[in-house]
This record gives sequence, C-alpha cells and structure tokens, in this order.
Amino acid sequence: MIDSGGFEAFWKDDKVWTKDLHNRILSKTLHDIQMGFDLRPEDGIKPQLSAAASTSAIVLPVLHGHGPAELVSLASSLIEAQTNNQGIAVSERDCGRSLSDKASTVNSLRDILNGTDKRSILHILGCGDLASIALFAYLGADTFDSLTWLKFVIDEPNWQTRDFSQLDILKCECPVCGLTRKREYQEKVVLHNLNAYQEFLTRVRDWIKTGSIAIVLEDRLKMDPNRFTVKETIN
Repeated sequence: MIDSGGFEAFWKDDKVWTKDLHNRILSKTLHDIQMGFDLRPEDGIKPQLSAAASTSAIVLPVLHGHGPAELVSLASSLIEAQTNNQGIAVSERDCGRSLSDKASTVNSLRDILNGTDKRSILHILGCGDLASIALFAYLGADTFDSLTWLKFVIDEPNWQTRDFSQLDILKCECPVCGLTRKREYQEKVVLHNLNAYQEFLTRVRDWIKTGSIAIVLEDRLKMDPNRFTVKETIN
C-alpha cells in the first residue's frame, strides 16, 4: 500500500509534493493499493484518476467531511459518480465525536459500498485503538492505519494503550519481549506493538470467521454491537 502524501501536500503545505510527482513515482513502484489525494466536499465530485488507474492496483480515494452527515453524503455522491468503485478511505475523526457516532458512520459507509456490484474496501485512517478496530471491523471496515504504534505501548490482552514508557509494567512475554537479546527501548516498544497488532488482527479475523465477534464485542464493550446496524439519521 502506498500513501498519496495528500496530508503533507495540503495540511503541511508541502509545495514540492504534487499529484504529478506522485503519479511519476507510482509508475516506477510496485504496489497493490494506493491512496488518492484527500477529497473534501468543497472540491466537488470528481473521480480520482492516477497512474494506477490503468494497472491492477486498487485506488482508494481519501474522503473528508465536516461531520458524519457530510462525509456520508460525499461518499454516496462519489460512489454514484464513479463506474469502477474499488473502495474509499476516511478519517476516523471525521466519522463523529463518540464511539457510537463513529460506529454508525462506519456502518452507513459500508452500506453505501455494499450497493456497488462488487466487494469494495473501506479503509479507516488514524484508527489504532483496539476496541475501535474490532467494532469497526464487525461493521464492515477492512483495513486501518494510525501512528499509535509509534506513540504508545499496546496492551493487547486488555485492548488498551499505555504511555510509551510503560512496557515493563505489562510483564509481556511476546516473541519480542520474551527474547533475551538486548534492544534499545524504543526499538523494543515498536516491535512489541507491531507484534501486538498482528496478534490482535489475527484474533479479529478468527472471531469474524467463527461468527463469535458480536459476542466478544458485547462482552468487552458492554454494549450490543448490532445497535449500530439499525438505520438512523446521521447528524
């Protein structure tokens, strides 16, 4: 997967990084999935074509909205306007303020994508919380990314994140922490976190395959995850 650099180009005002430069690099780089440049409601609806459009790579437009309703509306309009819908990427923070709001938005976005003639990818940007990942996966999200693995310590058994300095508190015996090999602390935390995500996502896939994920979520979150599949108005 290759990011578009749209965040740096727009939010960081990087004048050097442009769509043309992005497409030139894509043409020289092997990849399966690429992110499009960020698309906001004020940009209007326009299918995001790129160097990968003529290859087998999947292109995911990155959508933003000033609130869940606008995000869902933009996604609906874009999906309707494009003939080859492979999926979309959205920022978790645009999906709402509360976990309930975000979950309802993710469910609405999956419903929109399910209206196409093939299974499309729903990618959630900036989502590294384990409880959120499990819930959104149940509601139809496919892939996730965030910087959580670089900023915190992942406490996978408890579905929590801790301060970056607190790895020792976990008494972890994962393949990284259980080795006697000496590592710099930062390297150890990052490798521990990557292993924790791998283990957790494996569990999530198994729960989905066995049909037990709703039970797991209800036990962990103390709420029925199916409440978010009820059609409600997104505010």
